[in-house]
Amino acid sequence: MVRFLRAAALVLSVAAAVAPLAAAPDAPGPPRSVADYVARGVPPPDRAWSAPNLQAAASALQKVKAESPRALPRRGSPESGAVFARMVDPANLAVLRDPKVELSARLGDSLERLTALNQLVQLYFEPAIRHKLYASEVTGLIACQLDLMAGIFPLMEEFLASLPPEERETPARQSGLAKVRRGLSMMITGALTTLNETGQYGSDAVGELAERMAPVLPALLPRLEAGDRDTCTAQMRQLADGHPDGRVRRALAAVLGIPPSERRDAEELGRQVGQVVGYVMAAAVVIWLLVRMVRRG
Repeated sequence: MVRFLRAAALVLSVAAAVAPLAAAPDAPGPPRSVADYVARGVPPPDRAWSAPNLQAAASALQKVKAESPRALPRRGSPESGAVFARMVDPANLAVLRDPKVELSARLGDSLERLTALNQLVQLYFEPAIRHKLYASEVTGLIACQLDLMAGIFPLMEEFLASLPPEERETPARQSGLAKVRRGLSMMITGALTTLNETGQYGSDAVGELAERMAPVLPALLPRLEAGDRDTCTAQMRQLADGHPDGRVRRALAAVLGIPPSERRDAEELGRQVGQVVGYVMAAAVVIWLLVRMVRRG
């Protein structure tokens, strides 16, 4: 996950007056309900979020976290679960596949979403490591980012195909595309390494991440350079063969088209904090590279 954070990081970046002698009102407590979050600037979760909505949520939750690291929306919570569910809802990405929306608008939307999601991963990451909070939220956000990357690449390829050959084949654009692919490889390897961090995130969150990754990996792996694809495939094969959690083994075995292993490995795998940070930084690098490639050529 450390690699993901590094790559992601490179791509990117009331006090009311009272009458004399009147008692100052108590500061509001941390948000507990959907209405509390909406009052703090989080968009209502009763409809799909646009990219600016997601960015507004990230900005509002940054202030919430500064007030109380334990007050971020929780997955499945009766109080705040609707906010988190909307944050990672695949329905938010429907606009990327809408041919009635101009390609440039869809590509810009996707980059803004990737930036906001990376900010949200970073918001949840620190308390996840420091306080063992937000395990399923961190893995849910990682899965959401990979879903988004699976939507970004077809847009990027459509954009490149729309350019005249002399613009499409410039060294700067081709170099940028290669770097984006490399950043995607770092995101995937960071996410795969997170699957080894059962001790940090718990088997439920890790198993859910593997099951969320399985449908998108077939769309992402062909976009990698051959050497990076081989590395990711070898990492997946190792997890499918030796991971202690059956959900992880079955999910990755299905992607590879091999029978799931029944072998269980009691040894905990992976390096927890380092790999989480790497994942987020890898996403930031991808954002920065995509913006450079699209805007500057």
